[in-house]
Amino acid sequence: MIGLVLWPVRASLGALRSVLAAVERDVTAPQHEVESAVEALRRAADSVERHIEVIEQLATTLGPLTQSVSQLTETLNELLKVMAPVADAERDVAVAEREVARAERLLGAFRRRPAPPRP
Repeated sequence: MIGLVLWPVRASLGALRSVLAAVERDVTAPQHEVESAVEALRRAADSVERHIEVIEQLATTLGPLTQSVSQLTETLNELLKVMAPVADAERDVAVAEREVARAERLLGAFRRRPAPPRP
């Protein structure tokens, strides 16, 4: 007789267990998605931290780089000052060479050529 009374309770417990298992499966699926999303957020945060480190390194090297470029500019300006007289001298030499070539042509036109020998 107790079996007859407990049978509906056992059937209810079996149904309750199957409902709980279904609910647990339904809860685990979203939990897995949440865990995946949390892991994706962790990876994104790590990536952002690495980017920040790179930007910080760039920022620390920007000052010395600016100083190096300024020194290079000063050096080039000094080099241009030194080279300016050399460039002027080269232009003067080119002008003189053209004048010499002109004078040679002019004098060449007046140069006497020897007469051909008589037979």
